Amino acid sequence: MSKTKFVVPNAFTSISFLLAVWSPLIVSGVINVEKPLWLAANFILFCVLLDKLDGFAARLLNASSEFGAQLDSMADLIAFGVAPGFLLVFGFKYNNLSWYVDNQIKVMVVASVFMLCAALRLAKYNALDGDEHPDHFVGMPSTLAGAFCALFVILSEKYGLFATMPQYILISFAVLGFLMVSPFFLPKLSPRKNKVFHYFQIVIVLSAYVCGFAMIYHEYLLLITASYAIFGFLIALTHKGEAS
Repeated sequence: MSKTKFVVPNAFTSISFLLAVWSPLIVSGVINVEKPLWLAANFILFCVLLDKLDGFAARLLNASSEFGAQLDSMADLIAFGVAPGFLLVFGFKYNNLSWYVDNQIKVMVVASVFMLCAALRLAKYNALDGDEHPDHFVGMPSTLAGAFCALFVILSEKYGLFATMPQYILISFAVLGFLMVSPFFLPKLSPRKNKVFHYFQIVIVLSAYVCGFAMIYHEYLLLITASYAIFGFLIALTHKGEAS
């Protein structure tokens, strides 16, 4: 019975792993659906939400384990490294094929850089002490980068940006890749001393879960994700001494 407490967090991780694998299969057409790019991107968003749930469950049940950590790392590599690379490539194939044909090398280079940066970040996290800075991330977490990629693709397809702003989409993916391996600090979400801000943060997180699993209001999800990243990096820069 002492082993049963590990089932819940590992179940969340296992579901995330399967969704991460299905995302490239769907977007590449191996699994036929009506809106492959949209569904594959939403699967990545599911992985983002499940990644936080498995960590929460592990802490709540005191069920952290080396096995769970390794399974989580493999799921993260596919969900936030490999799957976003597929989204980028097939996003152009579905929405701007003529441009993609003329710029395949650029697209493949950016997709490769992003996937490699995700792998390097996860390898570094596994090799070093992941809790060296308990209150801050060093560089953008792969989870956050994966969320950005999924939202960029969903909204780029919705508003026709693959056709009108293809270069900016490539630049965005490249910047996200480099941010993952950057030395910049990003504060972690944690309980706040100010009760108003603390409950506001809880409401934002809960609303993100509702919108994410319901696959709605992606503009709102991008807004809160971008706000966290931008203000988080800026706040950490102004308190660099405290973070380091």
